[in-house]
Amino acid sequence: MGGSRGSRPTTLQDLTPRQKDVLQLLAEGRRTKEIADILNVSERTVMFHKYHIMNAFNLKSNADLVLLALKHHLISA
Repeated sequence: MGGSRGSRPTTLQDLTPRQKDVLQLLAEGRRTKEIADILNVSERTVMFHKYHIMNAFNLKSNADLVLLALKHHLISA
């Protein structure tokens, strides 16, 4: 039912804690560089996590990322 490496996540619980952090910060409207600074990682790492999340949940835009975060209560309206 999800979570194993190589399989597509089916719920937010299948994401790593770092991916959840990136999702939350993106949904809050923060820029890639700002997220990288906050999490002490490279901008490329932030983009990798964003790509993985968008691919895993078949998201097409940043608005879709925000809706996913809202749906799972990572941010409030």
